[in-house]
Formats: sequence, structure tokens, C-alpha cells
Amino acid sequence: MEQLSGGHLELQFDTDAVTDLSFQKSEKLSEMQFAPVIDTESGVVRVTFSNQESASLTDKDILAQRRSLTSSDQSRIL
Repeated sequence: MEQLSGGHLELQFDTDAVTDLSFQKSEKLSEMQFAPVIDTESGVVRVTFSNQESASLTDKDILAQRRSLTSSDQSRIL
């Protein structure tokens, strides 16, 4: 069976509508396996995942959660 070893996710957000943007990694990931970079000027977020094969992940695991404040004040799950 093949395993996910790494990758990245890139998102764009409206800098006028989103504040307090942050990402929380899964408890199964170490700090070395998860690297979010948030550019608040351009509104681009890039989250890099690496060495996922050593994290003992299942198909049902959530890798990370995105949290932010917006005009509707909601949190989202990736």
C-alpha cells in the first residue's frame, strides 16, 4: 500500500476580511512535519507537510485545522 510522504497546500485569503489566521497541526504530526507560512500582505498561505509516512496517519485523520476570524466569525477544518 502506498503512503503519503509529503506535499503542500496553498490558499489565498482576503486580507481585508480575515484576521487572526492560524493553523493547528494534528497531534500526530511533529513540528518538523508541518510548516505553515502566512503572508498577511499578499493573502497567500502555504502549508507544507513532510515525512508523513512516519506519522502513523489513517485515512480518517485530519492533518491540520485552519482558524481565523472573519465577518461571520467561523473556524474551518482542512
